[in-house]
Amino acid sequence: MPQRSKTIEPKKLNPGPRRKDLKKNRRPGARLSRHKQRSVWFQSRSAWPMREAPVHALVRERNRTKQTLPATENVVWECIGPTNVGGRMTSIVCHPKKPHRIWAGAAAGGVWQSEDAGRTWHALWRDHETLNIGSLAIDPKNPAVIYCGTGEANLSVDSYAGVGIYRTDDGGETWKLLASSDETGVPTRIGVIAIDPFDSKHLRIGGVGANESNARPKDFGGMFASHDGGATWRRESFVSRNNYWCHAIVFHPTKRRVIFAAFTEQGAKSGIWHDAQKTRNAFSAARLKIEAKLHDQPDDGVLLAMLGLIDAGLSRKQEAIAEGLRAVELRPISNDAVDGAAVIGNLAMIYAWVGDVDSAMERLVFLAKTPGGPDYGQLKLDPAWDAVRRDPRFAKMLDELQPASNRR
Repeated sequence: MPQRSKTIEPKKLNPGPRRKDLKKNRRPGARLSRHKQRSVWFQSRSAWPMREAPVHALVRERNRTKQTLPATENVVWECIGPTNVGGRMTSIVCHPKKPHRIWAGAAAGGVWQSEDAGRTWHALWRDHETLNIGSLAIDPKNPAVIYCGTGEANLSVDSYAGVGIYRTDDGGETWKLLASSDETGVPTRIGVIAIDPFDSKHLRIGGVGANESNARPKDFGGMFASHDGGATWRRESFVSRNNYWCHAIVFHPTKRRVIFAAFTEQGAKSGIWHDAQKTRNAFSAARLKIEAKLHDQPDDGVLLAMLGLIDAGLSRKQEAIAEGLRAVELRPISNDAVDGAAVIGNLAMIYAWVGDVDSAMERLVFLAKTPGGPDYGQLKLDPAWDAVRRDPRFAKMLDELQPASNRR
């Protein structure tokens, strides 16, 4: 007969002091955690003297304990409560074309899926290093691809960190660790993942970190970006090079390169950031200056190519292409090998910025074979070419231009 597990009456815990009971003039002593005093009980038993325990130490201890525990095949568990305390759900996504298909992430319970709009659920999270889920994102172009950020991003002492970012290519049936926090430096508490609606390889994540009191060196939060589907990541430092937190990221659904994000940072930098308006203002100011010069030099192909590039940045596609083509006519490479090549390069960049990858690559491939064309370093490092960087023709061209010393 199955055995019921023995229940042990938990010891009564004294609640922490209420705010009204604390002495107003009492000077608090130094402590690693800045959280409320009623959290000290939990922290002292889970991570003392650090802010939180290293994730992999917890994983090793869990695995060690699992091996020493007695077998439980014939044990039947019964829920005895408490029933008045809800579990924390941190994230939810739904299929863009089948809204009854839902995936949800739990703060300490893995990923769950519902096929009937939330009436019933089944677990998708099994043999993974952590149960702590902070965020989910579904690829709008390929809903079978879902990204999962681990670690609850609230920094309370009764929550746990994660190990990085997981990805599934089959709707959650199997998961693979895509980016390890230890190896890539992404936060151990990831509260948001955003996917560029125009480019599924362009990912943004936001997280928090407790750098001042964590066992993990430089446990920085912030916004991190990947342009290769999560293989590599770069931390954005326009808010701060020090520790800051990123809580929300949203791509504009119809305008390329427009992103909204919310941050916490010391001083006036906290708040909602919008990266497009400042860029548009800069482009608009530059456009006025170039137009003024073109008024006096209407047949200057170099100036016209610059105007076309500015219009591409302002999403004025037709004007940008027309100006770029006219610039090539005014400054042909057959008459001017240096400026002519530069003008063709600007036209290629215009095509890249407005989304015509084939036309951009046609000009780049031509330029790569000319003496005045771009070199390996320019194409490899200049972010202006990010729009075509994942094209196989671009990768092949880079490989052909790569110096012999780099091939070792």
